[in-house]
Amino acid sequence: MHIPEQFKKNVISVLKDAAPSWLDHLPTMIQSIADLWQLEHIVSMDNLSYNYVCKAHSNHYQQAVVIKICLTAELFDQEYMALRYFKGQGSVACLNAHREYNALMLESIEPGKSLKSLWPAHDEQAVMIMAQVITELHTKVIVGVHHKKTVADWMRIIADMHDMLFFKDHSIRAQQWAHELLVTQLDCYFLHGDLHHENILQGPQNIWKSIDPHGVVGELAYEVGAFIRNPFPEIIQHEENKVIIEKRVRLFSAQLSLDVQRVLKWSYVQSILAACWALQDNQQDACKQWIQVAELLYSVQ
Repeated sequence: MHIPEQFKKNVISVLKDAAPSWLDHLPTMIQSIADLWQLEHIVSMDNLSYNYVCKAHSNHYQQAVVIKICLTAELFDQEYMALRYFKGQGSVACLNAHREYNALMLESIEPGKSLKSLWPAHDEQAVMIMAQVITELHTKVIVGVHHKKTVADWMRIIADMHDMLFFKDHSIRAQQWAHELLVTQLDCYFLHGDLHHENILQGPQNIWKSIDPHGVVGELAYEVGAFIRNPFPEIIQHEENKVIIEKRVRLFSAQLSLDVQRVLKWSYVQSILAACWALQDNQQDACKQWIQVAELLYSVQ
């Protein structure tokens, strides 16, 4: 089987010394899962990023499916927990899971075009679709966060990396705003955590569903941040990006009853967090581009 070079690099950035063993064992894992779930016509996805994903047909379920093998048990647990929580409402349905291989069997969403297909000509329509998906995902406030990651957990990454950052002014502001937002948040939900354009796919009868949930507890204003600052890096290059962001924030505020400043501040903080993650993965160019996104968002304040 062919493994793209960028996927190999991503695996190494996450698994470090354990990456060669994982990559060597991948064909065996795929075959074992294929036998277990009676899969055929297995085809790897073109845009592999940090997990191995393929399409297949399951004879057991008599339908097209997507198989996702997560790099770590932690990533598997968080996504599996989120998928079970959402139960297919506004989300792809999880048909089965295998903990030994950190593997998920998901429904195949067809035709499967992403929300990015509406960029930039139909951005307002994309906002309305996203707002509807969020409404379907988050029907109830979460009670108790046992074994669940929280937004506060993610924020620690910025503080932990602060001394090694070349964008310390942004880091300081992001930490201050994150603290302010966390101590004043009220109702919290089990969020998707990464609802950008390419994680929303169109299914039959024009029903849109989310994929690849991170699973993190936080307020609803945090959930729209990924959409506000994407598509990346195209949003930086658009000549009317400031107007686009202002319109998005107003629409989300109206549709989901969100505070405009909380949405903007969380979007800024998330851009700095994304810059930190990019730096961790030695993606210097992406890190600098996320700083540009943060500066754009700050200019909208």
